[in-house]
Amino acid sequence: MCLQRTVAMVVLLVALSSAVIGPPALCAQTEGLDDPAPAASYAETSQVVYSPPSANECAADAHTAGPALGEGWLISWLRRVAEARATRIVQRAVYQEGALGIISYWNIPEWDRLNRLPGDSPTLVGWPEFPDLSARPHGTFAFMITPQRAHELEEMMGAGAQIRLRALVDARTVPGTFSVVSATIPGSRNPHQEIILTAHLDEIGANDNASGSAVLLEVARTLKDLIDRKQIPPPVRTVRFLWGPEFLGPRAWLSKYLQGQVKRIANLNYDMSGEDLSKTGSVFSIVRTPDSTPSFLNALMECILDFMNRYNDYTYAVQKDFQIISVTGSREALRGRMEPFEEGSDHELFDHLGIPAVRIHAAWPDWFYHSSKDSPDKSDPTTLHRSIFAGLAAIVSMSYAEDPQAVDLGQIAWEYGKRGVARDVTRAIALVSSAASANLPARARWARAIARHAYDREQAAILSCGVFTENPATERILAEKAADLGRDQQTSMQSIDNALSARATELGVALPSVAPTAAELEAARLVPMRRPGEELKGLGYVGSRVESKAEAGRVEKALTAVEATMKREGAFDLQVYAVPDAPAFYVDGHRSILDIWEHFAAEYRPLPLDILRTYFDLFEKMGVMTIHRK
Repeated sequence: MCLQRTVAMVVLLVALSSAVIGPPALCAQTEGLDDPAPAASYAETSQVVYSPPSANECAADAHTAGPALGEGWLISWLRRVAEARATRIVQRAVYQEGALGIISYWNIPEWDRLNRLPGDSPTLVGWPEFPDLSARPHGTFAFMITPQRAHELEEMMGAGAQIRLRALVDARTVPGTFSVVSATIPGSRNPHQEIILTAHLDEIGANDNASGSAVLLEVARTLKDLIDRKQIPPPVRTVRFLWGPEFLGPRAWLSKYLQGQVKRIANLNYDMSGEDLSKTGSVFSIVRTPDSTPSFLNALMECILDFMNRYNDYTYAVQKDFQIISVTGSREALRGRMEPFEEGSDHELFDHLGIPAVRIHAAWPDWFYHSSKDSPDKSDPTTLHRSIFAGLAAIVSMSYAEDPQAVDLGQIAWEYGKRGVARDVTRAIALVSSAASANLPARARWARAIARHAYDREQAAILSCGVFTENPATERILAEKAADLGRDQQTSMQSIDNALSARATELGVALPSVAPTAAELEAARLVPMRRPGEELKGLGYVGSRVESKAEAGRVEKALTAVEATMKREGAFDLQVYAVPDAPAFYVDGHRSILDIWEHFAAEYRPLPLDILRTYFDLFEKMGVMTIHRK
C-alpha cells in the first residue's frame, strides 16, 4: 500500500538527485578522528529519497548549514520538528536556511499514527515521501536512519562534538516506462465479462506488497491447474490478473481498455495479504466498496469471511476439512472482519469508476509497514493461504454464476442487507435519542438520511446481481427480493420518529419540522454530471487549479472538520482519506445535490448544504462536471 502522504523529517546538511544509479552513502566524522564512520547507506537502509538534478558529493558540518544556523540548531530541530510535514522541513531547512539536504529518523507513516508511536521501534528505518521540488532551481535529497542512530548523533553533538557529514549520491532522472502484466483465463460463454484481480509490484516490502503479488500468482496457478486437470470446467466469465505499479498501473490499463465492449463485474485487490498477525499486530480484514458503489460483492465477501471465521476461529480445528492453514505456518485464530471503505490502494480506482472492488487486506494495522523491517520473517504461510482461499471462493462464485446462482447471490445480498439496514437504523435511533435541544433538528434530519440511505444501498446491492443473468424471470425475482427488503422502511422511519418524539418530550422542546427548506428544494433540482474522460478527477485536481481559492478554502475547511470528527469517533486515517472525493463519486447523472448530501451524511458525517453546492460549482468551473436543472 503506497500512499502519497507526508512523513516528518529531521534536518541535516548533505546533497542532491532522483532514481538510484550508484549506491548512495552518508558518513559522519567526529572532530579529531581520521576515519569517517558510516551514518547511513543504501545497502543498510534500502531507502534514500531524491530530487534531481545530478550525481554529487558534498560535506558539511552538522551544526552549521547556513548563515541563519547557529550552534545547536540541528538539536533544536530534532526536538521541534519530529512530527512536521516533510514539505515544510525541506522548504525551511534547504530553501530558506541553506541546508544541502536532510536526514530523518521519523519512521511513522502519516496515516498510521494511531498505531505506531515514537520510540516503538528504535532500530527501524521508515520509508518517507519526499515533496515535489520540480519547480526549484536545484535538487536536494534525504537519507533515512534509525531513531537509535539519530539519538547517538544528537548526544554526541550535545556533548560538544563537531560532526562533519559527507554524502555521496549518484543519481539522475531519465525517461522510462513501466510494465503492467496482464494474464487471463478466458470465459467459455461470456468472455466479454471479466472479474479482475490486482496486486502491485512496485514496493520492496515482503508484506507490502510481495505478499499480495505472490498470492495473486498462486490464485491464478491454482485456478488454471484445476481447470487443466479437469477438476472444474473453464469459467463462464473471463478472469483477468493484473500486476503493475500501484495506482499508476491500473490507471494506465483502465485508460486504455475501459471504453471497450467488455463488462467489468468486480475487482479483488490484494494488498499486504500475508502478515504474521501476532508479529505485526494486525487483523485479517476485507475492505468494502464505498456506498457510492453498492454491490452484491460486499455480502459475498462477508459470507465467505463468516465461513472462514466459523471454522478457523480457534487454534483447535472445529472441522478439520474446513481449517485453512499451512503446514509451515501458524495456527492463529482468524477472527477476520469486514471494514468500511478506505483508500490507499488500487481498488479505489475501480470503485470510483463504478466497478465494485474490495481489498483483501490480510493485515492492518502493521507495526512494520513501510519500513526496513517489512521482511519475510513477518509473513505467515497460513495467512497467505487464507487470502488465497478468500479470492478463489469469490472467483468461483462470480465467474461461474448463471441464472440459479444469480438468485442465490441475491438471497445472500438480501440476508446481509437486512443486517446492514438494522445496524444503520439502530445508529439513527441512537443519534436522536442522545440529541441535545440545540442539535435535535439536525440530528432528526441526519437520522432520516441514514435510514433512507441504508435501504437504497442494500436494495441496489440485491439488484446488482442482475449482472449474472439476462433472463427477465430471474430479474423479476431479484426485483421482488429488493422490494421485500424495502417493505420494512416505513416501520424503520416510524421507529426513528418515535425515538425523536420521546427525546423532544424529555427535553421539553417542540418536534422539529421535517418540511424541506428553500435551499433543499433548490438542491433537489440540481443534478451534477461528469464529463466524459473526467471520471477519476477529484477535489485535489480541482482545488489545485481553480482560481476561486477562497471558495476552495471554505470547502476544504468544512471537509477537514468532517475528517476531524470521524477521527475523534475512532475512524482509521485510511477511511478518513476517502472524505474529500466522496461527494464527487456519488455523481451518476441521476442523483441531485440534495440526494448526494443525504448519502454523504449517512456514510460519513453531515456537510453544510451550501458547502456541497460550492463543492460542485468548483467541479463545474474546472470543466470536470456540468450541473443540470431538473
